[in-house]
Amino acid sequence: MKPAGFWIRVLAAIIDVIIFALVKGAINFLLMFAGIVRDLSPQEEKLIQEMAQNGATPAEIIGATLRIYSESGMFITGGLFLVAGYVVTILFISLKGGTPGKLALGLQVRDVKSGKIPTIWSAFLREVVGKAFLFPLTLGIGLVITAFTEKKRGIHDYVSGTRVVKLDDE
Repeated sequence: MKPAGFWIRVLAAIIDVIIFALVKGAINFLLMFAGIVRDLSPQEEKLIQEMAQNGATPAEIIGATLRIYSESGMFITGGLFLVAGYVVTILFISLKGGTPGKLALGLQVRDVKSGKIPTIWSAFLREVVGKAFLFPLTLGIGLVITAFTEKKRGIHDYVSGTRVVKLDDE
């Protein structure tokens, strides 16, 4: 199986982001329509801007922003969408071998040793430990190495014992 290249993996990630944004937008619209979530009012946006302009400390600005987002329902739904995004991604990888973007482009995540679709634990390691934790910790270098290594594996692939392959090359 031939490793999938860096740029096709980037394109797959872009497709996934677009799909997730459309779903999130539709759900947010329904939540706003139902009155569960609301947009920030112009006064709330102005308050945050004025705090920044009038020398409020970063902690004060963050505190006010969190309070406003919490009152609007956006903070809770944002957290739920974050968790749901990881759960759905982990399930897609462990059940189908890839995210919708990867599958649409003929790519699949495979276990390095067995060549099979990763377990739910491997998918968790890949997405949460590798991507959510180590990418930011390595300032993105953990992702960029995918472009320059022969096996096209990023830090998340090494952590989880996976690799991304092109299905048409089997």
